[in-house]
Amino acid sequence: MQSMLFPSEFRSCGGVPAAPLPPPMAGCPSLLQAAERCGTLQQEVEILRHAAAMPADERQRQREQRAAEGPPADLMRQLGAVAAANRRQQLAEGVFRPSHALPTMSVEQFGELEYKR
Repeated sequence: MQSMLFPSEFRSCGGVPAAPLPPPMAGCPSLLQAAERCGTLQQEVEILRHAAAMPADERQRQREQRAAEGPPADLMRQLGAVAAANRRQQLAEGVFRPSHALPTMSVEQFGELEYKR
């Protein structure tokens, strides 16, 4: 089903216009991508319909409640795991680095510069 509001390269997914699909990638069939996007778009439309039907004062109360609670605990655990992985990566990269700053020129080069001055 095509929408009159969108160009022909856009397709409708359950009554919801979807963005055009990129060219198929190797090992990733475009039909599966389209089905996945269709489901995601339908879920998003349901969420937006629910939010639009909610009274403004109720939305504001929920926003304030979420702000007071802070980020979800599982999100903070995930962020902590990412930070730990980044720290491990930094330590692994620094294993064979010298613990001191290496010279940028040899003693001979430094002597030549001093002689020129």
